[in-house]
Amino acid sequence: MNEERLRAKSEFNLVFEQGQSYANKAAVLYVYQDVVGRKAGFSVSKRVGNAVARNRVRRIMKEVYRGYRQELNPNVYLIVIARKGIERMSFFEIKDYIGLLFKKADILQGED
Repeated sequence: MNEERLRAKSEFNLVFEQGQSYANKAAVLYVYQDVVGRKAGFSVSKRVGNAVARNRVRRIMKEVYRGYRQELNPNVYLIVIARKGIERMSFFEIKDYIGLLFKKADILQGED
């Protein structure tokens, strides 16, 4: 999974500037599909809560990504940004919301 992380500022900027965004109550998903390989980035701002809450949310978002990894399009860069209020949600609620974003963005294989 480490090799699948968005790291460079240029990669983040590419996704933000040329990708599409999808949002719901829990998160915002940015997707850029004209690439080779799959990379993901996760962001939780200070508006979400203290460091403990932010790290919990980030760990949950990464775990949800790992659960969907086999179903995701192999050529996509994505960024998941947590929204305020996500810190009060359970793992399963966050999983459902992020799963809905993946479906909305049409990046799941076999969902044609």
